[in-house]
Amino acid sequence: MIKRTYWIGIFFMVWMACPNFLLAQGTNDALRFSSFNPEGSARAIGVHGTMGALGADFSVAAVNPAGLAWYRKGEITFTPGFLLANTRSTLLSGQGNSEISESKGNLHFGNVGIVFTSDPSGPDWRAFNFALGVNRIQNFNRQFYFEGNSRGSIIDRFQEIANSSTGLDQLEAGPAFDAGAIYDFNNDGFYDSDVELAPDAIIRRKQTINTSGAMQELVMAFGANYKDVLMIGASIGLPSVRYSEIKNYDEDDLDSAIPFFDNLQYEENLRTNGVGFNTKVGVVIRPVQMFRLGAAVHTPTRLRLEDNYSSQITYNYTESGQAQTGTGRSPEGNFRYTLVTPWRFLGHAAMIIGKKGFISAETEYVHYGRAKLRFRDFPQDEEDANQRIADRLASALNLRLGGEYAHNRFRFRTGIGVSSAGLKEATSPNVSLSGGFGIRAEMFFLDVAYRHAVLDQLYRPYLTAQAPEQVVSSRSTRSLAVMTLGFRF
Repeated sequence: MIKRTYWIGIFFMVWMACPNFLLAQGTNDALRFSSFNPEGSARAIGVHGTMGALGADFSVAAVNPAGLAWYRKGEITFTPGFLLANTRSTLLSGQGNSEISESKGNLHFGNVGIVFTSDPSGPDWRAFNFALGVNRIQNFNRQFYFEGNSRGSIIDRFQEIANSSTGLDQLEAGPAFDAGAIYDFNNDGFYDSDVELAPDAIIRRKQTINTSGAMQELVMAFGANYKDVLMIGASIGLPSVRYSEIKNYDEDDLDSAIPFFDNLQYEENLRTNGVGFNTKVGVVIRPVQMFRLGAAVHTPTRLRLEDNYSSQITYNYTESGQAQTGTGRSPEGNFRYTLVTPWRFLGHAAMIIGKKGFISAETEYVHYGRAKLRFRDFPQDEEDANQRIADRLASALNLRLGGEYAHNRFRFRTGIGVSSAGLKEATSPNVSLSGGFGIRAEMFFLDVAYRHAVLDQLYRPYLTAQAPEQVVSSRSTRSLAVMTLGFRF
């Protein structure tokens, strides 16, 4: 009969950044911080962001700064917004697991901006305009939860790490050993666990994932107008990252199928902060009065990031009829690194329908697999993480179409977008819809808009090499409502 060892040691290593953490976070960070979704003004959101060729809207400073050259008067804009994120999740591993829905709301400012215009400097150059402001380019607020029954345990992961060349790392396997979830029963350097005594046992598992934060970008942009035919522009972007993630994972042996094991709780905490730099250049041409064409190139954003992370585990078991509890906690980890996001290429087109409105379109190409991580003093981990990014992330061609109808002082808008999740395993595109209306007066304007987006993803609460894989399908519905108040001067 296998008897549990009572000794729970505390294993201290020379502290280094954990390679497992770097590899796991690498792909997630590359996609999370490379997927820009600028909110912009309510007018831009109403037409699904297709303002690149039309300009005269502060939002183009983050898309195609050449559009700023269309301004004839200065402008100040404020755009508060509310995001409601609903996620429905199902544990695909196992059978008969039900779908569970979670929601989270967030009130924020989508952008604040000011545009300064200049008087014509000559018969050819009609305007030299400058813009300064802050755009929200990504919103991380989300909460989702799954629950269900399946084979396998997160302890399998801890055991695999402990029995690999990594050994008892301080983030995962070490705390699991401290808690008694894994142990060296024979003192032979090979780590055992209770769950391997019943590998086919069905375990009840659940997890809550709560993320918050945003990417904000301070933008300084310039646009010049040549004979109302050619517009050129450039901008400098200074993005900042604030991201928080809390994961609470539970397993329970409801049928007492596993000797000794009762249940466990595992918590992970991650906070990421950082700043970066990028530039954007663009051009817009008007070959004839009713058509406008544009293009823009966004250089890679170089983000200097800092992760602070920790984990803790509580392991409950029964031995000799007595309930026992073991706990393990990682030290506060800190790791600084650089993420270089991919290049972005955009094309724009618009048709002006007299004074009745316009129809506009935009296409964007980005290859997420070309994002690069830079780890100082960890060349092999850097190479491995970048290889995982190249293997898992794909290119994306995002398409957007919008339009506006004008009636007196009123504007009515609608738009649609089709985008890729940027993962090689993703098979279906994500579709989003938008709409809005506005009132235009001589010295001020008011716009409101609503955007509804659906994102399908697969999530894995932990990764193993040999044990049963846990896969969760999630469908996120993100409903964004914004209002822009603007003043001209």
